[in-house]
Parts: sequence; C-alpha cells; structure tokens
Amino acid sequence: ASVANGITMSIAKIMDANLVELQQRMNVPVGYLPQQVDATTAVLVDEIKKKGNSQYGEFVTDVIRRDLKAHVGVVNHGLIARHSKKFGPGILHMRDVEEIFPYSDPLVVVEVEGDKLAQALSDLMDSAIEKNRSPSHPAFSGLDFDFDPGAGPGERLKNVRLKGEKVPLSAGRKLRLAVNEYVYKSSALLKDLPQVQGKSRPVLET
Repeated sequence: ASVANGITMSIAKIMDANLVELQQRMNVPVGYLPQQVDATTAVLVDEIKKKGNSQYGEFVTDVIRRDLKAHVGVVNHGLIARHSKKFGPGILHMRDVEEIFPYSDPLVVVEVEGDKLAQALSDLMDSAIEKNRSPSHPAFSGLDFDFDPGAGPGERLKNVRLKGEKVPLSAGRKLRLAVNEYVYKSSALLKDLPQVQGKSRPVLET
C-alpha cells in the first residue's frame, strides 16, 4: 500500500507541475487587438451571407498570410469558429490563440495563378452556400472583391483582385497562397498544386 501511495503522490506532483506549466503558457501575451473582433456564431453567419466573408475570418487569415509571407490566406470558417465569442480589444494571450485555432489542421503554401484562385474561391463559396454549410465557407484575406448574395452559382463572387489593386486577378499572375489542408484537398483546382514551402505547419504555430 505504501508503494502504491508513493506512486500516486508522484503522479499527482507531475500532473500539478504540468498544469502550472500549461497555465503559464496560456498566459503568455502574443499580440494586441486595437478593436473588438466578433466571432459569435450569429454574427459570422450573418456576415458570410451578406458580405461573402467575415471580419473575424479576415483577421485570422491575415495573421496566417503575414506569418507565411503569402499574398492570400484562405481557411474554412469551421477551422476557426468553434468558439462563439468576442476577442479584444486589448492584449491577446496564448489561450486566445488556442480558442481561435482549436484544430491542428496544417497549413500549406502553394503557388497559384490568379484566375485559378478566383475560380477556386468562387467554387468553394458556392458549394458552402448551396449546401447551407457556413463552416465550409472560405474565410480569406489579401483580396478585394464584389459579392452578390442574391446571384446564382458562379455569379456571386466577382472582380476578385489583390488588396488595394484595381485589376482583377489574371492567368499570368502567380500568387503565394497560404491555405489549410482541408481547403487545399477539398478544392479540385488547388489539390494538385505542389507545395512551395517545405513542411506543412500546424495552424496553432502561427
């Protein structure tokens, strides 16, 4: 019994130490949000339906895009919208990052021609809307676009262009795209593109 009690106490000490280490890691500041970003489910769904993207989705993919030095960042909303809450304004801690990126779906970076990227986004968007699946709807950043929620498939997303530019994406324009593996493999236009950046990186490392 004394041996068993000793083992139990040792395990408890290890667990306590690990818990303290985890709590310390969760409290590490990782960034600052100058304004509130609303990731509540109702707001996300409403923004997706009306605007074709969400403020929260653009914020998250902007972080990914900048971290991986890509022109455009794309993930599906289901990857980042598990927790229905608001973030900021103020300091972001590691615990917030854990909530923003609840899944360890890796990111890949591919090179894609502009017109193919625009078509891939349009197809992904149409599929999510037609199936009424907001978690599958792409969240993206680095782009300006026109969106018509009342249009039919193939007509909703138009005039897709790089942020701040006036000319729509074209076949001759090569772009670096940071995309999570789920979207990468789900898109018929993206899945066969070779990765241009070494290993896939877990979203949580961004």
